[in-house]
Amino acid sequence: MDRTSNDAADKRVGRGELSERERHELLAADRRRVAVSILAEHTEPFGIDELAVAVANREAELETGDEGRPAVERVALTLHHAHLPRLADAGVIEYEPESRRIDPGDFSLESLRRN
Repeated sequence: MDRTSNDAADKRVGRGELSERERHELLAADRRRVAVSILAEHTEPFGIDELAVAVANREAELETGDEGRPAVERVALTLHHAHLPRLADAGVIEYEPESRRIDPGDFSLESLRRN
């Protein structure tokens, strides 16, 4: 599976580690933190729709207000346009936008939590 890539992602694969600042930036968004937590539970490629449902359900569990479960379609859009490309650019996952497939590969949540 091809991942969205740029020079930064290609360099990251060779470097293997994210800086403390990069980890903080990746984990700054609530939805991305939830997605990262779910990605850490998978080793096989899966679709964005499956991830969107899991994220929406997890966010609903975390909600304390009466807003209810976020719309899965809205979650899928933000994952597709913002969060997954950001994680792919950082070299954390592989994401193929055309097929909407995510490959967590050897992703480790601990790799984002170090230091």
